[in-house]
Amino acid sequence: MLDRVRTRVSLVALTAFAALASCGDDFFVTQFDIVITTPTSAAQFDTASDTVALGGTLEFTLGIQEDIEVTWRNLTTGTSGPGTVNASVSTWSAGPVPLQDGANQLRVELDADGGWSDAALLTVVYTPLLPVDDESERGAPLRAS
Repeated sequence: MLDRVRTRVSLVALTAFAALASCGDDFFVTQFDIVITTPTSAAQFDTASDTVALGGTLEFTLGIQEDIEVTWRNLTTGTSGPGTVNASVSTWSAGPVPLQDGANQLRVELDADGGWSDAALLTVVYTPLLPVDDESERGAPLRAS
């Protein structure tokens, strides 16, 4: 009985694999999602740096071999640029993204052949460090006793 179950499971798996293989290099995709995971997966990130590197994952229902583009846009400043996609491991990266003082609303967009697209948002709050006053850092002068 167990051998017949294994045989049926194997036949189902082989049939599914053959169906996907017959599609050629491209598979049918029903949904795309772009997810920001670097510098955080939270909705907000605070930094003292005037740039930020972004990265994350691409999530879709089946593996594909389509042209995928990722772009970033700082909605606060209007600057934008391209990202890099590694479709073989479903990851992307972008940046460095320049920031202005205060809250910066960043949008990362994914576009793929076939009209698929998605976007993710991250608010990055840039608070520059204040310059150090040399006199206060050195403290009071030493006196000989």
